[in-house]
Amino acid sequence: MACMSLPTLTMCTREAGYFRVEGVVAQDEKSASHVSRWLIREQKKRLAYAVFRLDCYLHLLRDYPPSIRVPELCLHYPCSEVAWNATTVGEWELALAREPLGRMDKTYSLTCMQALSDTIRPNLAFLLPEDFETGVVAMQSRLWEEVQHEHETTLYSVSPSFDIRQASVGIAGYGLSWQVQLDMWRSTMDHLTGRNVGFCDKSTETWFYFTAKMQYHMSFLRMYADLTLIQRLIDGLSTNNYSPSLIRRFEARIQLWTKSSNAKQALWHAVQILQQFKETSLGIKASRSLVCPSTVTCLFRAAQVVWAICRSVLSCDLCETSSAQHDNTWHTHRGVKAVYDLMELQNDGELGFWNDNRAKASIGNIPFCACHMPAILDLYIESLQMSTLGWSSVTPVTDAIAALKLQQ
Repeated sequence: MACMSLPTLTMCTREAGYFRVEGVVAQDEKSASHVSRWLIREQKKRLAYAVFRLDCYLHLLRDYPPSIRVPELCLHYPCSEVAWNATTVGEWELALAREPLGRMDKTYSLTCMQALSDTIRPNLAFLLPEDFETGVVAMQSRLWEEVQHEHETTLYSVSPSFDIRQASVGIAGYGLSWQVQLDMWRSTMDHLTGRNVGFCDKSTETWFYFTAKMQYHMSFLRMYADLTLIQRLIDGLSTNNYSPSLIRRFEARIQLWTKSSNAKQALWHAVQILQQFKETSLGIKASRSLVCPSTVTCLFRAAQVVWAICRSVLSCDLCETSSAQHDNTWHTHRGVKAVYDLMELQNDGELGFWNDNRAKASIGNIPFCACHMPAILDLYIESLQMSTLGWSSVTPVTDAIAALKLQQ
């Protein structure tokens, strides 16, 4: 129902002029006080940003491209939560005086275009935690289009060789690859984390950072893995929606992909999504869950990627070692045939060594191969159940992940 109502909500917001500064200002009531005018403007501005984010999340839930583009959002940044939640005029004036400088200098669309440019580096010191979540959302529509084009091209092409890092050497109009742009976003967030604090409560700040990091890894997952192709294969195996010949074509394409460096990059980001969920479940308060439908979808897509890669890694030498352990786990070691636990791989050096030297892998001390695929998928199910505090709405998701264990 939400997806069906979204186009109406988007169109009403667009036609009301809420996506433009001049459209909001033109609706001011001349007889209203300064505080009332500010409050009404801020309400419309926050509604526009909420619709922008909702449009992205609901479309990506269905693996569709977001419909609202960044150039359309010609608004200044919204005020902080402290200013918005002020109960008196005095508190409101004090909160506005403490707002980071620069939030009202440029529109959101202009700031995004400059940040994505290879010639202009704007000063982003005014960004708050919620701005980083909105920032990674802003990249999704163009990223979806570019990546989907490359995936469709390689799916129906004659040559099986494909590397997304070579294919996206430059996006028209921006001049930088999406990998560089996402890394710039992450480095900016890491650099500014802890600077502009006190503008919202701690739990809200944690939620914004958690959601932003999940979308960050999900963006790389979309780059390196053809999520649509994986979903088509799952549908074909479970519902017989596709002919056997087409399913074999899907299988062959995924088999070729699992042998590429793209698959390893996708696998690492899929494990990072799991790691984020595990860390969240440890620090979560029983009174509130930090998980939302968009982040649940990220974990679900990550589990699908792990399934697609894991089922292609047939019985290997790790299984013989693990069979001797009564807890069915294998302890990593360093050597000629190094085995890396992907949940512990954090720096680029170790990640590059594992990627370039075909080293073995494990997840949570479980050998990464088809033999142990059910145990690996259980990690995703358990993490989702712990993080959502028994949220009944995730039961279909956990059931879908559990069903993957039968498709070996």
